[in-house]
Amino acid sequence: MDDDFFIDSNAGFKIRYGFDYYTPQRIKRILKKDFNCRLENVWQGYKANRWPGYHEIYNLVDDATGEIVGKELPLDHFRKEFARMGYPLHDEKSNIHKGCPKRNKGAEDFMQLVNRVKKEGR
Repeated sequence: MDDDFFIDSNAGFKIRYGFDYYTPQRIKRILKKDFNCRLENVWQGYKANRWPGYHEIYNLVDDATGEIVGKELPLDHFRKEFARMGYPLHDEKSNIHKGCPKRNKGAEDFMQLVNRVKKEGR
């Protein structure tokens, strides 16, 4: 499947990738657990991320030996390979399994104050 770019009248534009979109954290967990590897960010220059089409690139490093086993790889490379290998998109540490994010106490107190003021009609 190829990547698609289309405009949805309700949600603006969407990009549908030709592969599952694993989060960077999920990719790092898969590499650590199953391959005993880690990713090291490759320095691309000062203000490099301001250029159109910029992507972070990484070196794949074997944790046991410290040897670089893959050079200058984008995360999309890992996404395509993990999708092909059948890795699930989410695991037990993914945010999707943690339920709704909890609001901080200050935000809850503020919302209670706003609702109280609305009820009193001030």
